Amino acid sequence: MGFNVSSADDGRDDSFALGQFNLVLTSRLTERAYFLAETYFIGGTVLYKTNRLELLGEVFNIYHDDHTSDQIFDSLGPYAQAAYVVKDVMPYYRFDVLNFGGPDPYYSSNVVDVHKHTLGTRWDFLPWNALKVECAFANFQADDDEHLLSVNLSFAF
Repeated sequence: MGFNVSSADDGRDDSFALGQFNLVLTSRLTERAYFLAETYFIGGTVLYKTNRLELLGEVFNIYHDDHTSDQIFDSLGPYAQAAYVVKDVMPYYRFDVLNFGGPDPYYSSNVVDVHKHTLGTRWDFLPWNALKVECAFANFQADDDEHLLSVNLSFAF
């Protein structure tokens, strides 16, 4: 189940959209048809965009009710991004959060909560080709912090 909401295009230079709000309900079954876990995925996106400014936010929640262990795991992953467009170049700042719901058996045993700050620039040098460079600082709650540098070349065909 999902829905999208956006503003009407009335010739203005700005737009607002609530998009891709999704609710997915799943259950896992054993061979004997006993419910092992109930899993819910809930997520949504908000976008505000003008000719120069882009504000983007997303949140996703994964809820596991594990009937085998009688434990509930609730994980959350939001991010917010602000960007400013100048011709074909878009510098941006993004803040990501990942909060895992304890030792959830659906994830790897070495996952930890993280807060990440990213400064990046995207350059659309061709209509079908973009170069993205990012520098990030990741604060892992149960591990050492990391500085990350990434370069990405994307193309559409």
